[in-house]
Amino acid sequence: MSVGEKVECRYGRGAQFFPGRVESIGSDGTFEIVYDDSDKESGVVRRRLKRAGDRQGLKLSVDEAVDAKCSSQNDEVMPGRVVRIDGENAYEVEFESGIRETMERKYIFAMHSSGIGNGASAVKANNADESRK
Repeated sequence: MSVGEKVECRYGRGAQFFPGRVESIGSDGTFEIVYDDSDKESGVVRRRLKRAGDRQGLKLSVDEAVDAKCSSQNDEVMPGRVVRIDGENAYEVEFESGIRETMERKYIFAMHSSGIGNGASAVKANNADESRK
């Protein structure tokens, strides 16, 4: 990603993507985003950004950095990492807060890219409106 590039970004700890552009890239690799509505956000990690047409790989790996909906925190999207794979579509995520939860893949946000990794079909977008049960 480069300065001036159009992107979509998940704002704050939400699940919904909003259009904007890269304003700057910090020395720590985070991004400053200016949204189309003129809001700004700094310290954005790459996995919260996507370009038009980008997709997530279907499969995740142990130790992969992710953001996921934390059911014990009212489905707030929080950073963490995959600590265990449980079958075909369930992952245990340890959040930075230390909370661990097992969840379906659709509640997890990983890196988006134009190439699909893991030899699997892509996850187009996580369903931001679907409630966890």
